[in-house]
Amino acid sequence: MNERETSYPFRTTGEALAWASSFLQRDADPVTDPVRARAEAETLLLHVTGLTRTQLVVSLREGLKPSAAEQLAALVHRRAAGEPLQYLTGQAGFYGRLFRVRPGCLIPRPETEVLAAAAVSWIRAHLPAAQVLDFGCGSGALAITIALECPDAVVTAVDLSEDAAAIAAENAAALQASVAIHVGDGFVWLQHHPIQVLVSNPPYIPTGDLPGLAVEVRGHEPRLALDGGPDGLAYYRRFAALGDGAFLDGPAAWFMEVGFDQAVQVKRLFTEDYAHLWQGWRFSVLDDLRGVPRVVTGERSKSHD
Repeated sequence: MNERETSYPFRTTGEALAWASSFLQRDADPVTDPVRARAEAETLLLHVTGLTRTQLVVSLREGLKPSAAEQLAALVHRRAAGEPLQYLTGQAGFYGRLFRVRPGCLIPRPETEVLAAAAVSWIRAHLPAAQVLDFGCGSGALAITIALECPDAVVTAVDLSEDAAAIAAENAAALQASVAIHVGDGFVWLQHHPIQVLVSNPPYIPTGDLPGLAVEVRGHEPRLALDGGPDGLAYYRRFAALGDGAFLDGPAAWFMEVGFDQAVQVKRLFTEDYAHLWQGWRFSVLDDLRGVPRVVTGERSKSHD
């Protein structure tokens, strides 16, 4: 064998796909199933070759350029070591659009689309020109989605992380979304800028649970976007304590993602612990596509008394 064959045990695109699938299935941390391994191998192969899926199908017997082979091998090894697939390709899908992602921002998840859909539906039905805040915006997926789906809304995004805010700004520019992006503490921002709609996918993992997360999460995604304090409810408790004075008079709503077993506790903060600060609000819980209670919402249809 020559050096190239020793380093990359494949010559054609099809052989490369088979090798990458087998490697990820066998050596990934954690070990993955054949279907997922194949899907991830294909994603990486498309990324390094620039091919579409249709082009890939018809080019399986064609040779793979040495540069693409080198990139593929490197990415497969990094993926097997636990680096998130989305960081390797630099993008993640959300609500039918592709968002740029890299270390420094949380990767958008499919379950968060439930939150986006609920917020978009409410804004369209009740307040098309709403003043909206994406609290802890990360990649900007929520803010940008709402700005594009509700073009009359005035959307602002805030994040403590300069890295996350920079990525959100890049996504807003790339997707031509009108979103004002600020670096800072969202709680401080709310004290000076009342709004009408709030959306947030805050950190909600209990601190003690962080070491048990998958390596691709605990070892690569920003802790700031994950750590929700001792019980995971630190953000929700602080928000509940603000009361509805954070919102402008008239119709208002908020939508927040929660952990898989937190919906009841989060709702209780607003209906019991801080109920006196949320008079006139109705609260509900929405399930994600797997039936997991995933989003807690609050809605006020009338003006302050």
